[in-house]
Amino acid sequence: MASYGGIVCREHQTGGPDREPVKGKLPHDANTHARNWLLQAAFHTGATRHPAWRHFDLPGDDHPLYEHYQAVERRDGCSKLSTAKCLLKTARALVANRAIDVPENAITPQSPDAMAMDLYLAYHIFATNRMLDKWKSYDLDGIPDENNRIKQWENSLADLIAFVRNDTN
Repeated sequence: MASYGGIVCREHQTGGPDREPVKGKLPHDANTHARNWLLQAAFHTGATRHPAWRHFDLPGDDHPLYEHYQAVERRDGCSKLSTAKCLLKTARALVANRAIDVPENAITPQSPDAMAMDLYLAYHIFATNRMLDKWKSYDLDGIPDENNRIKQWENSLADLIAFVRNDTN
């Protein structure tokens, strides 16, 4: 996928298997739309702090992808390409598992820095409201509920809220 998106440098090798390959430039014949999307997403990931870190007590100073971008930038590396590869790897895993990106301390409730249930719920309400704000300009009412992932997400959040309220009572 990274090669298809044009974020992997070409390699040229002459002289047989004993010689090291020489890194070339990014391919010109790759999918330019995918490359533009990946590089812009990587730039915005590295230039903008994740909003949840400002509102919640999440592990680390900021989102791991933001920290990755800044670390590569500090050592004068190709921070956009490196972060784009990480974004692509994360996106592929999320799509394959039909999952969302959740902070590490929300996934493991047994860990010493585990997120409290009310904070966990507040995080998901925050994420849901941000998602709904992004999609409010689209008319999604014509999509049946069994195919509407946003409606399914809202129903899952409602179930989570009901579970937490019943659990605390």
